[in-house]
Amino acid sequence: MLWKLVEPPKGKYFLSGFPKAGLHMLTLMCSPLADPAPPDLIASEHWCGTFAWNSFGRDWVDVDRQLRRVANLAPGHYLKGHLGYKPEISEFMERAGVTLVFMYRDLRDVAVSQAQHILNAWTTHLRHPASKSYHALGSVDKVLSAVIEGLPPWPGLFERWGFYAPWLDEHWVCCVKYEDERREVARSVLGRGLERALEYANLGYEGQLRLEQSLFQNTIDEMVAASRQTHLSPTFRKGQPGEWQEHFTEEHKDLFKSLDVDDWLIRLGYEDDEDW
Repeated sequence: MLWKLVEPPKGKYFLSGFPKAGLHMLTLMCSPLADPAPPDLIASEHWCGTFAWNSFGRDWVDVDRQLRRVANLAPGHYLKGHLGYKPEISEFMERAGVTLVFMYRDLRDVAVSQAQHILNAWTTHLRHPASKSYHALGSVDKVLSAVIEGLPPWPGLFERWGFYAPWLDEHWVCCVKYEDERREVARSVLGRGLERALEYANLGYEGQLRLEQSLFQNTIDEMVAASRQTHLSPTFRKGQPGEWQEHFTEEHKDLFKSLDVDDWLIRLGYEDDEDW
């Protein structure tokens, strides 16, 4: 039997991304699907990251404390944060019925975005905690190099990426590229969210459940429109794919290639080989 739903079931979302890969845009896009989680006894905001120092370091916070917040997440709400990977985190969130959306981006653009963020962040609580040390390097080119290779004790790009990359191998996670067309991203997020919500909604129906096509398309339209409200993002600058080409010198290219020992640009589909 086919049951048609007149409105999407309310899901529970965790919106995650590699730092400077577009988490704020993803949050805007998902605003038609869920509201921010209200304050609770653990935290007063809906941020729920797993790393200290504004997620630019390698120090994990109290993961159990963060997972208690996920356990209390009600349908129709979301938490967001830079969520590092651990098997126990993945298992817990899958069992909790959460739709985990993980956004990633060309790591070269991530590096440029982080360098610009370090140099230009105006919101105190979002700044890199060692911004003064990076500023002291004296030039944008040197800051970009430091972002790629690290500025001890702060880890470099690829070490930090290693904390997040395993999410790509989790079959239940909705992984989306920042560069993909926004309707495609919205469709993936909405589709996976519906699957997860229906799976755990315990509606008591037998047979197939389907959302009306017109409502599905209208929701995607709302998500795309919401994602373009970049004035609501506290860190939005340009967000243009391929901006790295304006900033990478030959030295940056050589440094990046020497550290990309796992060929991430090729594995993620951004390059066919190392000839770039």
